[in-house]
Amino acid sequence: MKIKHFCIIIYFAFVGVHSQVSRKDWKEGNLTWSDFQEREIAFEHSISELKYTIGYTTEKQKRKDTVILRLQSFCYIDPQISWVHPDFKTEENLEYNQVIFDIAELYRRKLQYELDRLGSYYSAETVFQNIYQNLNDEVAMFQKQSDYGRDYAVILQWKPNIEDRLDIYNNNKLPEYEKANFGIGFNVGALYSFRTGEVEEHFGNSISFLFGFDLAFKNSILNINTALSGGRVENEYLGNTYWEQKERFTLALIDISYGYAIIDNSKLKLAPFAGFAITEFSQNDDDDDDDDDIIITDFNFLFGLSADFKFRTYINTVPNLFLGRKEISFSAIRAKLFVSKNDFYEDLNGYSVNLSIGYSWFGNMLKPD
Repeated sequence: MKIKHFCIIIYFAFVGVHSQVSRKDWKEGNLTWSDFQEREIAFEHSISELKYTIGYTTEKQKRKDTVILRLQSFCYIDPQISWVHPDFKTEENLEYNQVIFDIAELYRRKLQYELDRLGSYYSAETVFQNIYQNLNDEVAMFQKQSDYGRDYAVILQWKPNIEDRLDIYNNNKLPEYEKANFGIGFNVGALYSFRTGEVEEHFGNSISFLFGFDLAFKNSILNINTALSGGRVENEYLGNTYWEQKERFTLALIDISYGYAIIDNSKLKLAPFAGFAITEFSQNDDDDDDDDDIIITDFNFLFGLSADFKFRTYINTVPNLFLGRKEISFSAIRAKLFVSKNDFYEDLNGYSVNLSIGYSWFGNMLKPD
């Protein structure tokens, strides 16, 4: 069994190496006769044949801290099935095949141009089929006019023409995109709250789990965040409600605020914000009677500063299946510092200074610039 498994591994390794060898991309350089197999018998017209392929695939491209998802075109020939009659391994015939390879690369570049500007994912295959048909038609025209490589004067006429057209489509860069006005995001992390006054005396400080959403229009941001934590009463409270020392409680915080991004570049997003906070302490009773649970709630203001330290940009230039739109998103470490007022009762108030850190994601649709 071990020998059989070893043989299978060797076989697939050989197939993998063989498949890599039997492909030559256009960007690897001009053709040589080593890219062809010799064949003694030629057909009626052909004294050689170049087996070319163009197509496209979805590809992830990494550029520093940016990941780009793109429909990437390709152009290559297969040396294993490309052939030449040994009596016609001349420089003229090699130039003839090079012109065919250049025509294939020209249409590969046209394909890339169209793929980068698709309005719908479902139109990609139609675009490819049309361009592939045009490629085959132009190759057939060149073959016929050059008598399949026998008329060198025609080859010399076609060669500079194809080279000039290649220069026209030489720019393989992505088109310029503009972010849409609307954006959406979320964040998750931990929140540490330093309290002052009587609230700190009885309930102390806390560490909370934080989760929230962002809705943005241009530089304006609507923040909606929730935080949840628990703890024990540090000192007995005998005011409007009664809280025993060491009694367990749950703390819930909901804040809704408006922010404005004063800095927003590829590395940093800085936004001061202000809004309202709902702070609630609730008693954790062991019995199942919720009517007897003590709950105190405060509605008050908050203000602070949010900083997103961006570490990854993700650009999806492939139109999504439903809306046909392209997207850009950012992953960041978010740090927030904000102050909120706590005013439960006259003898139970103070301030809460809050510091959070966590992960945030924010995305926009893209539109052509």
